[in-house]
Amino acid sequence: MGDFLKSLAVILGIVGTCFGAYFFIDRTYAEKSQLVSLELRVVTNELHDLLRRAQADMYFYKEQLRKFPNDVDVIKRLKNAEAQVEELRDRIKNLKKKGDSGL
Repeated sequence: MGDFLKSLAVILGIVGTCFGAYFFIDRTYAEKSQLVSLELRVVTNELHDLLRRAQADMYFYKEQLRKFPNDVDVIKRLKNAEAQVEELRDRIKNLKKKGDSGL
């Protein structure tokens, strides 16, 4: 009977250690995924802010182009603003795809 109790104690110890390791790994993974999710939200919000600024610049240059249709500098700045808006939209779309894929 003594050997059985020792074996049972060893088995329970091993099972307990396995459960402890599982819960530790699970908690660590959950914390890591929350951190990645938070970083993704922060970066996305920053990109949205930059996009709003770039769109405001683009609309400003469109208004300036209506006032001064032959101004080469305004045309150049408008094209740069439009390119920046497109780039930021693509970056936001890629980040959303990354976030939707489960990180």
